[in-house]
Amino acid sequence: MDLTQRDFDRIPGVNLRVPRAEFIAVWVEAEQQAATRPNGQTNWYAIGVMKTCRWVACATIPNPIEGGRELAPPPISATSSIAHEEAIQAEAQKADYFLAVATRGLIGPEEYMEAVAATLEWMWRGSGRPPLDIHEADAG
Repeated sequence: MDLTQRDFDRIPGVNLRVPRAEFIAVWVEAEQQAATRPNGQTNWYAIGVMKTCRWVACATIPNPIEGGRELAPPPISATSSIAHEEAIQAEAQKADYFLAVATRGLIGPEEYMEAVAATLEWMWRGSGRPPLDIHEADAG
């Protein structure tokens, strides 16, 4: 997805507990990494970060079935819940649970669950470090 200033302007400030510029840098890096498929391999970690950022940012994405655009869905929940404080908190709790289940091989891919949990831990709970290294991206 090609991100624009309009996408960044739409990010609800109450959805972030990290600096906006840092969130945007992680989102941009996630989009780039998710689109790259070295050796034909899917980068589930980058996809998890990307989907989490899209949802938290209330981004619109293409609807491949009906055409047009729609709000990005939550990265784990099978709902069309718009990202707001209570929904983000609930998704963070689900991410923790699903990560524990994924590490036992019950659902997959584990890398996707790790990414969602790490992204929410960082941007919502304000702890930890960014889920992707953005310092290289900043230098480029």
